[in-house]
Amino acid sequence: MADDITNLEQPRPEVWQSRPLFTFIEDCWNNSIAVAGNKNVVASRLANVDKIFDDFHRVIKLENMSQLVPALLFMRAFSAYRASAMVSLCLPTDGYALQRSCLENAGYARLIADDSTLSESWLRRDDSEDSRKLIRRTFTQTAIRESISAKDTKLSEIYQALYERSIDFGAHPNEKAVTSSLVKDSLKTKTIQFKLLTGDGIALDHSLRSAAQVGICALRVLGTIFKAQFDNEGFSVRTHQASQGL
Repeated sequence: MADDITNLEQPRPEVWQSRPLFTFIEDCWNNSIAVAGNKNVVASRLANVDKIFDDFHRVIKLENMSQLVPALLFMRAFSAYRASAMVSLCLPTDGYALQRSCLENAGYARLIADDSTLSESWLRRDDSEDSRKLIRRTFTQTAIRESISAKDTKLSEIYQALYERSIDFGAHPNEKAVTSSLVKDSLKTKTIQFKLLTGDGIALDHSLRSAAQVGICALRVLGTIFKAQFDNEGFSVRTHQASQGL
């Protein structure tokens, strides 16, 4: 049926074919398909983590209004996880910024779950400069780490390690983020080469593995907020199973 035809099956518009931005996006899509086919084990792992996110968000029931903002942040963490997986398949260095976003949304949710008054502060962030300063003082990585640690010390350590890794490898402009895309042999020439699309290798494998680890960590952090549902519906077991081998 004609209604079943997607835009991907339609001829590309002229602007898509003629502008470097859109041809680059098409190259990203092509690379992503190749990576999923050639690295089916890690691709399946990413998909399994995504399935846990998707299934969990469909059954979450708020026990009280204090869980509303954490539930909204859960959805942002889910979206950031999907974005990190999508980007890591073709632009592994750029995927780390999205991995950091996934962790931070889960961390904010955990911190707000401990103190319902923080929900209003968070929602009123843009009311004034004082409100912005309050958010900067309150929502720190130290506070988030301590909030997670109060529920699970080991999980807090994992969260921090993954957070620092995301910064080291791409979420901040630094040495590892730059040199991972540099064609090292080109340093011997007068023309330095820089890869936007990363081919097969350590950088790609590391980013894909990290994306899966970040997704699992975020799920575990969020699971401490909706603990009864997370445990009773079998999501804690599924998350543990998805983490095996990582």
